[in-house]
Amino acid sequence: MPTIPYGQCAKHSGMPICKEFRVFVDGGEVQCYHPYWPEGSLIQGGDTYFSPGFDYKAFSTPNDEKALRKLASESGRAVGGKWSVDLLETTKGWYITDMVEAHRSYHWPECPFAE
Repeated sequence: MPTIPYGQCAKHSGMPICKEFRVFVDGGEVQCYHPYWPEGSLIQGGDTYFSPGFDYKAFSTPNDEKALRKLASESGRAVGGKWSVDLLETTKGWYITDMVEAHRSYHWPECPFAE
């Protein structure tokens, strides 16, 4: 799938930095979502960006929140229960890359939905 890399992490073999989100759902209801990569993780990975003036805040905001929520909601409804749904933005829209039972998945500690 054609990703949209914003940069790369030198300490992780040039891993591309792409817009990804982890969405927590309970059945078909979206509880919350967070950028997949906390800014500190990118910095520790030796982040370099393709555009000068990279803005993490803009990067950590989905371009199409409605589509992100819809796909995560439909996924949660299909399997039932509490899940984390990892979504990757591509040139063809959002793709699910992974789903894990919510209690087994990293959740930003400051989030009120963190278990």
